[in-house]
Amino acid sequence: MKAEVKRILIVDDSPKDVELTIAALAENNLANEVIVAEDGEEALDYLNKRGKYADGDNVIPAVILLDIKMPKMNGIELLKHIRSDPKFKLIPVIMVTSSREERDLGESYKLGANAYVVKPVDIAQFFNAIKVLGQFWAVVNLPPPEPSAVSDSGKFFNEEVISVNEKIKILHVEDSLNDSVLIKSLIENGGIEHDYFLVDNEKDFLNILETEKIDIILSDYSLPDYSGNEALNVVKEKYSFIPFLFVSGTMGEDAAINAMLNGATDYVLKNKLERLVPAIKRALHEYELEINRKLADEALISSEIRYRRLFEAARDGIIILDAETGMIVDVNPFLIEMTGYSHEDFLGKAIWDVGIFRDIFAGEEKFLEMKQKEYIRYKDLPLVTFDGRKIYAEFVSNVYLVDRKKVIQYNIRDITERKLAEEEIINAKEKAEEMSRLKTNFLANMSHEIRTPLNGILGFSDIIQDEDDLDKVKNMAELINESGKRLLNTLNQILDLSTLESQKKKADYTFTDINIIIKETILLFSAAAKEKNLKLAFESGIASLTAYTEPDLISNTLSNLLSNAIIYTKLGSVSVSAKEEIINDENSIVIDVIDTGIGIEEENLEIIFDEFRQASEGLGRNFDGTGLGLALCRKYMKLLGGSVSVTSIPGKGSDFRMVIPKNNVKEDGSIKSELEKSAVTALLCKSEVNAEQDSGNKESRKKEPGIIKSEIRQKILYIENDKVCTHLAKCVLEKQYDFDTAVNGIEGIKKTMNNEYALILLDINLGKGITGTDALTEIKRNPYYKNIPVIAVTAFAQKRDEEEFREAGCTDYISKPFINEALREKVAEALSGR
Repeated sequence: MKAEVKRILIVDDSPKDVELTIAALAENNLANEVIVAEDGEEALDYLNKRGKYADGDNVIPAVILLDIKMPKMNGIELLKHIRSDPKFKLIPVIMVTSSREERDLGESYKLGANAYVVKPVDIAQFFNAIKVLGQFWAVVNLPPPEPSAVSDSGKFFNEEVISVNEKIKILHVEDSLNDSVLIKSLIENGGIEHDYFLVDNEKDFLNILETEKIDIILSDYSLPDYSGNEALNVVKEKYSFIPFLFVSGTMGEDAAINAMLNGATDYVLKNKLERLVPAIKRALHEYELEINRKLADEALISSEIRYRRLFEAARDGIIILDAETGMIVDVNPFLIEMTGYSHEDFLGKAIWDVGIFRDIFAGEEKFLEMKQKEYIRYKDLPLVTFDGRKIYAEFVSNVYLVDRKKVIQYNIRDITERKLAEEEIINAKEKAEEMSRLKTNFLANMSHEIRTPLNGILGFSDIIQDEDDLDKVKNMAELINESGKRLLNTLNQILDLSTLESQKKKADYTFTDINIIIKETILLFSAAAKEKNLKLAFESGIASLTAYTEPDLISNTLSNLLSNAIIYTKLGSVSVSAKEEIINDENSIVIDVIDTGIGIEEENLEIIFDEFRQASEGLGRNFDGTGLGLALCRKYMKLLGGSVSVTSIPGKGSDFRMVIPKNNVKEDGSIKSELEKSAVTALLCKSEVNAEQDSGNKESRKKEPGIIKSEIRQKILYIENDKVCTHLAKCVLEKQYDFDTAVNGIEGIKKTMNNEYALILLDINLGKGITGTDALTEIKRNPYYKNIPVIAVTAFAQKRDEEEFREAGCTDYISKPFINEALREKVAEALSGR
């Protein structure tokens, strides 16, 4: 043992105790180098080569002597650090302390202390503790006891292991009855429950050993008819695991050391019997440790058997390598099955020489890099098997010790099926995204292809109606116009539905007077109601119903409900009422659209809100329509945080109810102030008055379109590839302006280079060649056209389209099909602003 211990680290803040400890170590040649740290932090700095120890050589001590009570970091805290660090967890630690508290003793053993010595230091205790460490921890290469193996008090739990909290059997070899009584009394007072057997000769000693299960032996050194050494030899030969303590008044230090070397566990002098109970407890702990070591050996053998079985049966490929040489020492059957290589293809070869790994380990350098990192994981590693198949593998490496020798274990899991499944999911996602893109393109193209011919239908029908001498032509023109509007409504509903389902539609909130929206919407349907002799009425008990919401969505929803009410009502009335209510603890505005129409059967009350569904369906349905109106109403209200519902009695009529939250929150989470709300309400009321005045002057506005009165006719360029649209615009504008055309973007650019136009009308989708926005970019390069107004005339009719065209340089926007009067007003407004 003396030859093995080279360096001892003493961690103690008492200079006097350190001096005494060093003297004891030196006197008995237990160390040839001693390092001293005054507290736990300094000890950690030394172990980790920090601070003043940064440039030191090998600092790993053979043994650490550790005091408990110290400043900054006490011994218990330092012991935790030591046992949690893989570099230091196997270093033997002896607690050298003045603490006799059971709590400190138990906590020390629980955290992994190998021995516990109470100050003042007794050299025999030191010698015994270091001897035990040398014989037990170093020789059998067992780690300190893990915390999970001990109880809260530091005692090991096992049915076959003795605990000082259980009743034990003590055999005492002693010829002095007085000493026996004293020692038995000390043991009882020490809290050790026990059965006590006293003998003073060899015969009785052997008899008790054979008939009783003795847990510990106490023996005097010299007896008249027997000696302690003779008793020790018997125990050493037949009962080697029973702790043997000398309790003597005549035993010298040399005799004590020889007894320790001969197998004694400890010794206590009779003039220092205060050490007896701690010595017994410590001896029993060592006894427990020895039994646990045996159990650990047996468990290790059992564990190796279980590991081998798992190794053989594992459904992952496993390779074991010598960490120093990189040579393969073992592979499991599943790896052979997975790769197609034989057992002989692996064993005794360097990992980089096996074919399947040549792309991973191009040479020893890559292996050394992996060995240094110790843990490496490849989530998706392509491998080629012996027969050329490509598989995908998850590759994990770990380094650990086996019999003090580092090995590397590679676990290789075949994830080919999972990889293929992931690729299928990715492909499916890409296909879905492609379908979504195609759907978007389809809707855009459909919008263009439908709106463009509609422009001619509606525009020319409008012109034909002005020819008073052609009654039959006017009648046909009215039918054309009506059909065109119906087709336009269908298209708008489909596009609105697509926008809502793609979640690209967002509500544009503003403070709005709901009464004004209702009045303006009813005005639009007054002619249709009058034609069917239906009474169309509006009732509101509140002069101003202000809400923070989007007026367009409310107007669209109400329009759909009113349109349906008029269509499905033959006699009677359609009425609209509005009021405020508290619904679900929220201030809301409730609008009811009540009709005296055909009503709806109860089983159809929810179907009518589904897309493309109607109460009357199939070839024999009673009414036309796409079946989208009510579905859009529900989606509009949901977008506003509200709802649409219906109650109905077949044959008597229906009540469609809109519920609109009064105060929707802005995107930043705030709500406008009451002052702002009042200001906006006043503005809306003013708008109501203006709207009524405007409706009264409708005919006069129609007769006097916005025409620029000037002696010089202003020149307009229309860049459009559709000849019908070009012809229509020319018919609408040629009386007031010089009208020029270009059939594509290139021709339009050339014409602007040779002419000075006051305004440009620009289609966006020009077919083959450059787009309208590309043409506009080139036109704007000409300084003359930097401030010339440009109106986009296009079938791209979404709000985000208008924003995009304005960002591209257009000053205004009108969607196809346009109302002729609207085009005149757009042009007049643009030219008047120059």
